[in-house]
Amino acid sequence: MRVKDISKCLVMIVDDSVDDLDRLVDLLSPMCEVAVALDGRSSLKVAEKVLPDLFIINVKMSEVSGFDLCRIVKSSDGMGHVPVMFVSDQSDLRSRQKGLSLGAVDYVCKPYDALELKLRVESHLRLKVARESLETKNDMLEQEVLKRTEDLRYAMERLETSEKEFRSLAEGLPDVVFRVGSDERFRYVSGALRSFMGREPSDLIGKTMEESGFSDLFPSVDLESMKTILRSGEKVYFESPVRINDQFKGVAEIRVVPEREGGLVVSALGIVRDISLQRSVEERYSRLFSMMKDGLVVIELDPYDRFKILDCNAAFSSMMSSPKRLIGSPLSDLLPITSQLWTGAIGKVVASGGAVTVEGHCGEMGLMLETVVYLAGPDTCVCIVRDVTEQREAQERLASQGEFLGSLVENMPVGIFAKDMSAGGIYVIWNSRMADITGVDCDQALGATESDVFDKLVSEKLLEDGNLTFKKGYPLMFEYDRSFTGRTARGQCHLKVIRVPIFGEDGSPSVLLGMVEDVTGLIVANERLEESLKDKDMLIQEVHHRVKNNLQVMASLISLQASRASDPSLVDVLQDSRSRIMAMAYVHELLYRNTHFSSLKIADYLGELSGALASTYGTGRNIRISLDVDDTGLSVDKAVPCGLIVNELVTNSLKHGFIGRDSGNISISVRTVEGTVLMEVSDDGVGTLTKIGEGAGLGMTIVNGLIRQLGASMTVDDGDGLSFRIEFPAEVEQG
Repeated sequence: MRVKDISKCLVMIVDDSVDDLDRLVDLLSPMCEVAVALDGRSSLKVAEKVLPDLFIINVKMSEVSGFDLCRIVKSSDGMGHVPVMFVSDQSDLRSRQKGLSLGAVDYVCKPYDALELKLRVESHLRLKVARESLETKNDMLEQEVLKRTEDLRYAMERLETSEKEFRSLAEGLPDVVFRVGSDERFRYVSGALRSFMGREPSDLIGKTMEESGFSDLFPSVDLESMKTILRSGEKVYFESPVRINDQFKGVAEIRVVPEREGGLVVSALGIVRDISLQRSVEERYSRLFSMMKDGLVVIELDPYDRFKILDCNAAFSSMMSSPKRLIGSPLSDLLPITSQLWTGAIGKVVASGGAVTVEGHCGEMGLMLETVVYLAGPDTCVCIVRDVTEQREAQERLASQGEFLGSLVENMPVGIFAKDMSAGGIYVIWNSRMADITGVDCDQALGATESDVFDKLVSEKLLEDGNLTFKKGYPLMFEYDRSFTGRTARGQCHLKVIRVPIFGEDGSPSVLLGMVEDVTGLIVANERLEESLKDKDMLIQEVHHRVKNNLQVMASLISLQASRASDPSLVDVLQDSRSRIMAMAYVHELLYRNTHFSSLKIADYLGELSGALASTYGTGRNIRISLDVDDTGLSVDKAVPCGLIVNELVTNSLKHGFIGRDSGNISISVRTVEGTVLMEVSDDGVGTLTKIGEGAGLGMTIVNGLIRQLGASMTVDDGDGLSFRIEFPAEVEQG
């Protein structure tokens, strides 16, 4: 069976950034096959056609987030076993924990080291290939077990068939022999019934099994199955405890075979045998031989040194691939190559009288055998043969894996060290990256302790943290800001160290394994990024402030123009324009005050707006504006249209909804329900659209345009007062 090469593995990269996709493709395509997708749905369509061996997913994507895509993959019957690896700029602990809790095998933070990412991808692909290879081998092993089981069953059937040769039983046999006719009544019962069961044969003659009490003697016998033999002609076999006068008397074996005449079953012949002693012996020796997995061969030491095989056990027979008969065959004929190895060992045993152990490859069987030879008597010797093929192959694989792991540790992009606690805490692993980070060469560190290679302050701290790790009993992470003598790069560095405690069988500290990562560059980059973000926030805040000031200047100019106008209709138009400008100005005013510029609380915005409208249009009247607004947050793109809609509707109510009245109520309600924003503006005024429409044509036109801009729907109720109900989708935060 050939193991799949990772160059044939398919890696599915899902990222909505083309630049990041190109970078990953350039990095991984020389090592394996690569497929790309710009969103989660596209990747799933591709994966349904060609199943990838690994998903590399960016967490932050616009349509389907990486976390959601991972959930879909892991819940799929066809893709649930495919490993998922996240690559994201979300490096916080919560995001990494969330990604791993969803079933991801790895979580790499941007910016990432290209070599590290490539090695991680290679490692996951190799693990998957190894797992698939193991599953295939398990399937093959199961098939082999089924085949051997079938062979054993077939052998048992042949053994049972041979029992048909026994057609008559003599009266002098110790076994009870009986014959049952086609009428299901006993025709004959041998005299052994007296000694075996203490009953006379005549007690059963002419009676059925039920009438004779046969089932009382043998409680495990199924009488219906016994009768079936007369109809189907199939033999039956039972083992049953024997009970006489409700007392256990032993174990009996009952065999029943059909007797035919002219091809028809005319009677059934049965044998009842006491197998109590046999079962006791078999049980005792079966336990002994079932535990013996080594082959056992007894060899005759004849004068001609032909070494004939006198006996062997089942374990040795299973080792032999030769179809020749084993017992009685000369060893040199049966195993011409292996016999040369054993002949030399037998000669040494005969000469010394002691046991000799030899090991060699058995060419006839294709096995590596370890054989212990000793004398069992003057003319015989015994060979205990153990198949050590898998053990030796495992040792070779272990040695190969050790070389591979050593190369892997040496070339890791992070520092790796290990301390042997049973040898006084000396370093037994110290890769080249550790030397780069600390300035301590491998030759200097290996075989030394902390106090040998570091100053007193550093060594005491390292010892303290190592002891704490063993005390806790689980991996711990530590951070250090240190300067190391002999360090060729930056003197001051920031390190992250993960220590893993390994305990011996007796529970004592055995090995302390550690991984050291120099994150100095990352911290410097983060500090620069934070400074850049602060400058950006100040710039955005200044923009909102200037926009608000400019809008207020425009509103002041319109107010000045309105104070000089003599035409009342012109004054109304100018006031309406001013209120619309101020509605937009309040948005930028709130954003200027906020620390977050992407959205604002609609409650604060409508509070400012309603107060301004009341002071502008409600002068001289007792018109109350009430707010019922939850903590819904809206972006600027949605907050401005909402504010303008409220501005127009409240202005219309103040100007036209209370004609002939000095008091009234206007209510503004905003809430989010199941992903939908519900905004309602109502009053208890005249309540007719006709009256509201007289002089508000432009305002309603603006409202309808803003409704379309929001992708919203609006319903109007003029039953009791006038009510406008507006619905539009709530904004979904992108992960």
